[in-house]
Amino acid sequence: MGWPNWFGIFVVTAIVGGFMALILVAVRKRVKSTFWNVGFIINEMKSGRPAYVGKEELDVHHPKALVYPWRRDRGGDVVLSGAGRHYAG
Repeated sequence: MGWPNWFGIFVVTAIVGGFMALILVAVRKRVKSTFWNVGFIINEMKSGRPAYVGKEELDVHHPKALVYPWRRDRGGDVVLSGAGRHYAG
């Protein structure tokens, strides 16, 4: 597999992961707070401060944090990698 195939797998996995994250946010009914947090993070980045200092729920170790289920996404990587090998030759 060449680099264009790996890049394609990366892009497809990123898009699928983004959709999964949006579904997770919608299911847990945190759309408004999630977009507010994204704005807060961007504002803190402009100021050069880490966002988790000003708002503890943005720290991944905090119990109120909404974390992404990475293991499910890695399963998608395996499936896409196998499909890429199958179709590439």
